[in-house]
Amino acid sequence: MEIKALIVDDEERGIVALKQLIEKYCEDIVVEGTAMNVADAEKLIIKTQPDVVFLDIEMPGGNGFQLLEKFEEISFDIIFVTAYHEYALKAIKFAALDYLLKPVKIAELQTAVARLKKKHADGMNDKEKYSFFKNMVNDPNPFKKIILSTMDGYFPIRFEEVIYCKADDSYTHFYLSGNKHYVVSRNLKEFEEMLTPYHFYRIHKSYLVNLNHIERISKADGATVIMSNQDELPVSIRKKEEFIGVRTKVA
Repeated sequence: MEIKALIVDDEERGIVALKQLIEKYCEDIVVEGTAMNVADAEKLIIKTQPDVVFLDIEMPGGNGFQLLEKFEEISFDIIFVTAYHEYALKAIKFAALDYLLKPVKIAELQTAVARLKKKHADGMNDKEKYSFFKNMVNDPNPFKKIILSTMDGYFPIRFEEVIYCKADDSYTHFYLSGNKHYVVSRNLKEFEEMLTPYHFYRIHKSYLVNLNHIERISKADGATVIMSNQDELPVSIRKKEEFIGVRTKVA
């Protein structure tokens, strides 16, 4: 199955390098064209109707977000390609979108393309995620929700709904209020990095908890926490003292 691709980057060497990697290591991905600014990219997308756009974030005459704003409905997939940009990367992660950091590594490119092919084979698209992402970028207080990408679809979840997260090898289980449960194919470490600034704490190698959902802490026989859904979770010995201090500050 042939997948039509465009590369949008303000640096010619970036375009050349990525095009070479795609042609050499990504079977079935055909680069139909390239653009170096928002205006040219918009025209090229309308003309070629690509399946995927490899999109740089920072460009002259507007950035990648502004390019997306020009389309009422995004009918193509996007793989962001960027040098490290803290705010942009944070928004991309919260929206569960694919991205590549420059300089692009072969293995990471192949992984992103493999996910893209699977979505196409399954007849899935990311329209909901892009809508969520655009709203996030325009929101003056954007980081209130996270998209959970599961086998059954995409679910925007408010932070306050999450009671705790549990590690399961390369998967993470989300336990939410209302007895909702989702399984996401990303490891707990990724969510720890994203959620820690929002009153979440890693109490154990297997558990990341929402501090606002802790009902009580038991110090007998080590330490455990009882969550708002009455699940009892262990606190690792090395985390116990620090956790008590963090919990006290939040309370």
